[in-house]
Amino acid sequence: MAQYSNWKQGEAQKIASFDQYTEVYIQCFGAATFFIGSDRQSLETPAAIGGGLQFTQASTTPPFKLTWIGDLWVLANAAGSTIEITPTIKSGGNSLA
Repeated sequence: MAQYSNWKQGEAQKIASFDQYTEVYIQCFGAATFFIGSDRQSLETPAAIGGGLQFTQASTTPPFKLTWIGDLWVLANAAGSTIEITPTIKSGGNSLA
């Protein structure tokens, strides 16, 4: 389990990179909306609708399970909140079965 805080509004951070499909649980704390995507550019490009998957404290209570492969980038729309990302399957599997 890893908690990430000290976010700068609108600045994406690379949190992890998974070579194989990996299940991760996501839980947000605070008022920020977190956006998750596979690259920095898609998250930081201004648009009417933010790029990436959106997560809030309400949508991650209970924690949200996501299956991911590749780079995992996170962006917060406001400072002062925390996101917890917990991988549950050891990286190295090559299928979802």
